[in-house]
Amino acid sequence: MADEVRPRSSAFSDPRTGPSSAWKVAAACSGFLADAYDLFSIDLVLVFFDYTHPDQFGDFEKSTVVSIMLVGVLIGSLTFGFVADLVGRRWAFVTTAVLMMASAAASGFVQESETWLDMTLQLAICRFLLGLGVGGEYP
Repeated sequence: MADEVRPRSSAFSDPRTGPSSAWKVAAACSGFLADAYDLFSIDLVLVFFDYTHPDQFGDFEKSTVVSIMLVGVLIGSLTFGFVADLVGRRWAFVTTAVLMMASAAASGFVQESETWLDMTLQLAICRFLLGLGVGGEYP
């Protein structure tokens, strides 16, 4: 038995970790990729909006839409730590995932309006809620 050669194992085939660990790593990496995409894709959106609606997106409006997500990240990271203590980490992460998906989808339905709820405010609200979700992943 001492002469028996055991095959080398990798982290993905090790019976202690198993292939499910690879999926966990891939899921975590895709979550961080989605967060980074949400943070940095707004630059392309603002270029498009500046071209199609030059009268609605001045410098103040652009900076508000970009920075409001960072405010949401800050508040979300402070808030969801306490939420995770109250309801558990699993439900806190599910809540942040649903919040991120819903607010990202809602930002795709932003439209022109002649009321007080103009495109800038609609997009800022969606980006703030998206920031809450992103911040909730990093408590």
